[in-house]
Amino acid sequence: MINPTDRATIPPSAGSAPYTRRLLRRTGLVYAAVLALGALPWLLDLDRSWKVLGAGLAFPGAGFVTALSWSTLWLVLVLVLAGLAGVAWFGSGMVIALPVVWLGSAAAAVAVVDEPERSGYLVALLAVAVVAVSARVGLTRRAGSQDARRDERNRTLASTIGTVRTTRARAVTALAGTAPELTDAQVAALRYAVDLAHQPHDDWSGFDTIDIFQPAAVRYQINQLGWALAVAQSAYAPAFGGYLSSGQRGLIERYLQPEVLGYWKYERAWGHLRWDADPVGRDNIMLTGYYGLNLALYAGNTGDTRYHADGALPFRVTRRRTYPHSADDVRDSLLSNYARYHDGLCLYPCEPNWSYSACNFRGAATLASFDRLEGTGHWPRLRDHFLEKLTSEFTQADGSVVALRSTLTGLPVPFPMPDSVLPKELSPIAPEIAERYWALVREEILTQVDGRWVADLPGVGVDFGNYTKSDMFALGGIYGSAREMGDTEVADAMLALIDELEPHADGPALWYPNRSTLFNATMAMDRLLRPGGWHDAINVPTAAEVLSGPVLDQVPYPEVLVLAASTDGAGISVTVTPGAKSGAESGAGPGRRALAFARLSPGARYAVSTGGDVVAAGDGRATVEIDLTGRLDVALTPVR
Repeated sequence: MINPTDRATIPPSAGSAPYTRRLLRRTGLVYAAVLALGALPWLLDLDRSWKVLGAGLAFPGAGFVTALSWSTLWLVLVLVLAGLAGVAWFGSGMVIALPVVWLGSAAAAVAVVDEPERSGYLVALLAVAVVAVSARVGLTRRAGSQDARRDERNRTLASTIGTVRTTRARAVTALAGTAPELTDAQVAALRYAVDLAHQPHDDWSGFDTIDIFQPAAVRYQINQLGWALAVAQSAYAPAFGGYLSSGQRGLIERYLQPEVLGYWKYERAWGHLRWDADPVGRDNIMLTGYYGLNLALYAGNTGDTRYHADGALPFRVTRRRTYPHSADDVRDSLLSNYARYHDGLCLYPCEPNWSYSACNFRGAATLASFDRLEGTGHWPRLRDHFLEKLTSEFTQADGSVVALRSTLTGLPVPFPMPDSVLPKELSPIAPEIAERYWALVREEILTQVDGRWVADLPGVGVDFGNYTKSDMFALGGIYGSAREMGDTEVADAMLALIDELEPHADGPALWYPNRSTLFNATMAMDRLLRPGGWHDAINVPTAAEVLSGPVLDQVPYPEVLVLAASTDGAGISVTVTPGAKSGAESGAGPGRRALAFARLSPGARYAVSTGGDVVAAGDGRATVEIDLTGRLDVALTPVR
């Protein structure tokens, strides 16, 4: 077991991968058996078709090599198809894709190759040997270089982790005693999320609808928008429901449509070879981990557990197939899957047979958020084992996190997760590891030029929300981590670089028209983060007086924008401002507005700070009218 106090540095167990090694050995033995089977027709001198078919088992297209003629050129097409099949395999869980290409090419070679040459078969086997030896040599060299890099990084961490902790402590101290209140920029960014959240469910304008499998899928946009609203509510306006609560509900219910869930009918069929497409069952942590967090955050912020009722969430995977579930079912799916994979990789699959570390960070955060809601201890019980497996099976020896690994073969896709996003992603579930990666980001990615922080980004960046070239997504990742870690100086510098790269929209909502919805939704949330804000939204329970005390229930949107709302359980204080005017919102701006309060003491009289008083109706509701010309504090205090 790893001592939590040692997690600030990269432990020797990083990359040890005992279970992955077992999977790789099994994969190697299966492949060796396939090679031996393919060699039998040649050893037994069977007829032509069997020899070509046997050679085709060596690798996709190998059967064509035995021709040693123009027919061998078919190998090029087969290798291209095999590459595409590999992409389909890890991109959508299509486990059948590579076997179909492999076996199909072997059968095709039987039809094309008339006179297989033994020398051609030996060439195919030589190619296998060369690839195997090269891979082994490469892995050995990489292991040595990674060990050396781990030692170098640990020396760096020994001298820099203190700076990370001091910087964060100063940021927390600077905010201590100050009531959280949204700034103009935060309100404008939040309006982007609020507006999309309140669109009719059949209106997908403003969303990117490029594909249904990978990061540009609308499910990730919906989730990120919901998290932004949840963070705004928990950190700045816990005593406000209104458009923050209705927006979260709108997104939760938008998610239940075939346009969002349709991917699973395909992945379940070609990944699990099952017709049943229930999305809340085996694997699919890209739903339970991400969507579950929306459910837990909403209920934890508001005390509204409507989605926990049996059948409250009808998952419509197709127009004809609906699977009724509840938030409890989503939570239980996470628990049962972590139990299923406990003795293996622990981190379990998104797409069938592929475990993504990022999805499992969300899954862990969702369990922590349900603990926050229900007072359970699901995440503490799993935490040490999860982090041990993350370290040994999903972390390279140099500390880089493996993005995804096959649960069938043990093979990873050869690109790590960017270190820059790990501080924010890990903060809710492993703050000490988050500090480690922020120290490395400051040392290895960030540098000061003429007194200004800049990022050394490799190559050309990609906006993973729409697959266009841009460094904005990478800079946004650093910005979010800096906000979470309380590194205000770096966060401000990254935001300035983002604004220099591309201008944001000129209007009441702050967003970047050339960037994806996923990017804009992420930025909307990240602007809201106080030091440790993402950690606290997921882990710190909403105070009992907030869940039972007075609440600002409704305001006219966008005429009234809420900057802050808090309650001591008896009275309530809110800060509001008029919504900015725009051509599409002619009613916005200064004017006389109505604020609707709820959960007041029935029949009780409350003094209103803007003048006069109000008596709560029998249902605990009251409406206060105000003249709103600018920022305004409004407080309701019980009259004794």
